[in-house]
Amino acid sequence: MKNLNIMVSKHSVFYSPLIGVIAGGFLKEHGYEANYSIVPENETVSTYLLSGEVDVAQAAVSANWSFMEQKYEFIITNPKKINYI
Repeated sequence: MKNLNIMVSKHSVFYSPLIGVIAGGFLKEHGYEANYSIVPENETVSTYLLSGEVDVAQAAVSANWSFMEQKYEFIITNPKKINYI
């Protein structure tokens, strides 16, 4: 079984579909052990994605606004790491 590190920006009802995928066993059926976590206070999911510590993240669109205001752009996805289920 492969580990899949999943992080959310906060524990919220809006992330219920993601939690349902984990709790419902969908990922396990496809050979993935999900490690679910919430981003630590004063940090961003982007930091964890870019470092490779997290494979999948879910955050609100507003999480990117401060970067956009600073005209800071970066690409979060790494095509070499993408594994399709």
